Amino acid sequence: MVVWLIPMGLFLSLAALYLGGAPIRIEAKGARELLGLIVTFALYLALWGVLRAVLTGIAGAAGAVAAATILSVVALPWTARIGFRLVGVRIESLPYHPIAEGHHD
Repeated sequence: MVVWLIPMGLFLSLAALYLGGAPIRIEAKGARELLGLIVTFALYLALWGVLRAVLTGIAGAAGAVAAATILSVVALPWTARIGFRLVGVRIESLPYHPIAEGHHD
């Protein structure tokens, strides 16, 4: 059971980075936004658990944990879009605009 702390702990920081730092717009506020985050968390943990179970026979226990963690992290943007969409919220990609557009190296 302790092994589940790895994806749970990573989700908090990675979801904050993706949802707060990526050039996206979430078209809802309040309860739906919170519900979308909870559904995304459940989907992320389910994906991690399935990947870990499948990969245990291939990579061993430690390798399966590492591979499942990496693959789940890579899939987080898609997991978030699906999780939010399930509660009726869209995540829209925005064009990238660097902070210092006029700065050239």
